[in-house]
Amino acid sequence: PFGTPRFTFPFDAISSAIRGQNPAPATVISNRQDDAANISVLLHWPPERGTASDVVLVWQGNDAPAENLLAQLPANALPASPVTRVTAPVRNFSGELRTFSFQRFSSPSPVPDQNNGG
Repeated sequence: PFGTPRFTFPFDAISSAIRGQNPAPATVISNRQDDAANISVLLHWPPERGTASDVVLVWQGNDAPAENLLAQLPANALPASPVTRVTAPVRNFSGELRTFSFQRFSSPSPVPDQNNGG
């Protein structure tokens, strides 16, 4: 009834897929800042606030990213990879699967500040 606790989500599988596709550090943006933080911690990328030329957009599910998530990209960001989907079991014994999607973008402009009251 309460759903799967977020700390059991397969952030390790997502971060491994991101690193496997391109190991260069990037800013991770998600519609949930805690998802972005969990993935960034596992990637061990330095905090490059506003200086990284690449941005990895991460969202839960198979659908296209929501408009409000795309709006967080710099205006001139261009796709640098295809959309990649990762489906992995949650980190408990339920056997439940979760799907996340991600896509890397490149931009010479800084990433807008994500700490706007969230």
